Amino acid sequence: MSLFDNFDQVSWRELQGNKYTKSLDLGMLTEVGSPHIVRATLKGSSKDKGQPQIVIYDQDYVINWLIVKLIKPLSNYGLEGVTNLVEKAWAESDLSTESLATYDIELVNEEK
Repeated sequence: MSLFDNFDQVSWRELQGNKYTKSLDLGMLTEVGSPHIVRATLKGSSKDKGQPQIVIYDQDYVINWLIVKLIKPLSNYGLEGVTNLVEKAWAESDLSTESLATYDIELVNEEK
């Protein structure tokens, strides 16, 4: 029996209010997504207000988070401008492709 067995499991899409408060993590890019136990109010329901739920955050969450938090606010800067900013931030973060290879997760295959 797991800790997760005690809670209902829902998608991040079912949350009321601002859905984009959860920080991104690599687990969200896996086939099964990344489960987080959070107090959540679901769309169309007031009875479960503040009840703990297992909320699954997935690749669609990451994409929508990027749209809401990065792309829309900087849209006037254009795709090339935003891409250049991301590249500069990546370079300043001391990350490299090799350092990311240490994460042993199976990323979602977009061809499926």
